[in-house]
Amino acid sequence: MRKIFAFMISLILICGISIPAFAAGSGAMADSQAQDHTENQAQDQSQDQSQGQNQNQTQDQNQNQNQDQSQSQSQSQNQGQDQNQAQAQNGQQTEVSAAQWEQAKLQVRNRLQISDEANTRYQQRLQQQEQDRSCFSDTDQNWAREQIDSAYCWGLINGYSDGSFNPDGSISGMGGILMVSRLMDCLNGEIGAGTTENSIDWNLVPEWAGEQLQEKTVLSIAAQSQCYGEEKLNRLQFAVMLTKAAEIEPMNVSADTVAFQDQSDIPAEDLGYIEALRTLGIIQGSDGFFHANQTVTRAEAAVVLTRMLGIVA
Repeated sequence: MRKIFAFMISLILICGISIPAFAAGSGAMADSQAQDHTENQAQDQSQDQSQGQNQNQTQDQNQNQNQDQSQSQSQSQNQGQDQNQAQAQNGQQTEVSAAQWEQAKLQVRNRLQISDEANTRYQQRLQQQEQDRSCFSDTDQNWAREQIDSAYCWGLINGYSDGSFNPDGSISGMGGILMVSRLMDCLNGEIGAGTTENSIDWNLVPEWAGEQLQEKTVLSIAAQSQCYGEEKLNRLQFAVMLTKAAEIEPMNVSADTVAFQDQSDIPAEDLGYIEALRTLGIIQGSDGFFHANQTVTRAEAAVVLTRMLGIVA
């Protein structure tokens, strides 16, 4: 009995020690797991914060890039304005950008096209010119020979009975009207609506031009320009006549724009028409000067007319 009793006491003592030890071990494991969970949460929070910072940095970079682009555009605009102002102050001719030229050319092309009849006439005369090697007897050494020949092939100009063209000769008002009217016929230009013979002072019309002035296009250009007499046509009159006949809208000329260095000689109501032709590259002037009151020559007229055709060709 004593042995049995001693054995039971020993068993009770052993169990009493082991159970708290197991409990202590379980508590340590629980504490370890809790610590690991806390560390994981901290890592997750750290990663979230890092991602948030990265997103903020990306947003900041995008905003900075947008600001830089806006600043760059603003600087470009300011530089363009400063350049125009500097050119105006120095009296230098304001440059026409490629974008301005393309836009102006597109507006003309949307309205005007070369007619099939004009193309046929051009091809026929071009073949004849290649056989004869020259359209006129006095233009071989002229600076505008190529444009003169082209204007003849398009039917814009005529020579004299002796085969000459007289490229340095002047043009009367009526002569300029006939040239521009032939251009408009090539371009299918529809003008003349509302124009009547009462718009013309027939006492000023040259006798040789009376019958031709009955044509609608010729009559309309004459009424627009009021330059249908025998007086010599100057560069300004011819340019404005062409612009109005082709219905090219005058351009706004800002105070800091220098179309030509002698633009003070151009009336304010005509300056927009001159700037429109300059933007299209149809008139270029000489060393930045337009010489508005200078008599236009037959060669110069041929060059201007063929440049106009080149816009829509």
